[in-house]
Amino acid sequence: MKVPRVESKLRVLSFMIQFRSQVGELKNSLNAINSASEEVRSSVKLKRIMQTILSLGNALNQEKLGNDRCRSWVHHGSSFDFEAPF
Repeated sequence: MKVPRVESKLRVLSFMIQFRSQVGELKNSLNAINSASEEVRSSVKLKRIMQTILSLGNALNQEKLGNDRCRSWVHHGSSFDFEAPF
């Protein structure tokens, strides 16, 4: 007995069988991504770090432009102290 287009029919059947599990795996992955992005968005520590990096970058840019609002960078051991006029 010969079945017409047997290969394509088997591929469709395989897809139908695997579809639900693939959707479930995709949902799990999306939930993990959503959870991680919510943690990043609500992180107080990360927000402080990013603000510090932005302030440092702004201070360096002002210094490069010749603006004397940044008084000094003093190296003390392994840390830097920054003195700003505000």
